[in-house]
Amino acid sequence: PRLSGDEVVAYLLMTNEGTEIKDVSVKGNVRLQHQVSSGTSVTPVEMIGQTLRLMRSGARQSAGHDYLQLGSGPQSPARLTMGDGFFVGPIIKVWPNENIIKVAGAGELKVPSQILENAANRPAVAGNARDPSEMPSSIDWRSAPFCKWGGEMQFDGNIAVLDGGVRIDAELVSGIDPWATTMTGDKMQITLARPVRLMEQATFGATEIDGIRMVESTEQPVLVRAVRSDAADQQQA
Repeated sequence: PRLSGDEVVAYLLMTNEGTEIKDVSVKGNVRLQHQVSSGTSVTPVEMIGQTLRLMRSGARQSAGHDYLQLGSGPQSPARLTMGDGFFVGPIIKVWPNENIIKVAGAGELKVPSQILENAANRPAVAGNARDPSEMPSSIDWRSAPFCKWGGEMQFDGNIAVLDGGVRIDAELVSGIDPWATTMTGDKMQITLARPVRLMEQATFGATEIDGIRMVESTEQPVLVRAVRSDAADQQQA
């Protein structure tokens, strides 16, 4: 990994086996870059923000509880990018061993396109007319879903829960027609068919979106807007 910032403070732990990084604090123009290998492919991982704190329970303790927190600046939110997917928000917290990412405060995420590839060769099915708050799992995605929320978000490798007023924008194909779809509600849950490991990119290509569900509240009902396009990508009524 490559780490840079205006001010870097690192505490090291000396053991009989060598030197371990125990605690790292970075302030100002933080950038952490890492390459995650998966077979013959390499996925770039990048964290950008104004503050960063990395605490390790022990570099040689596989059962440890490492913790990483990325903070934002006044004009630039913290950003964690994995391939072409990302998380954005005021504070991004990562527990690598527990496989958890949490964004405290309003933020955004884009689902990595690698997760959508398994569904690309399967025919799409029509939505559930009885429950428009749910998207079916068998969808031919034209572009990766983009989500926003006003409360917070937590992802445990299998389920992402977004709350505080949510919105998802996606382009998909139903039958032979492409659709641009927007859904809004109070809370949203995105479930994967199989869990992924944050630092094992091969698991991202072995899963797909199993379901997307919106939950309403008295203040924020579930609203769905879908616009169909023709073969020339012209919107149709």
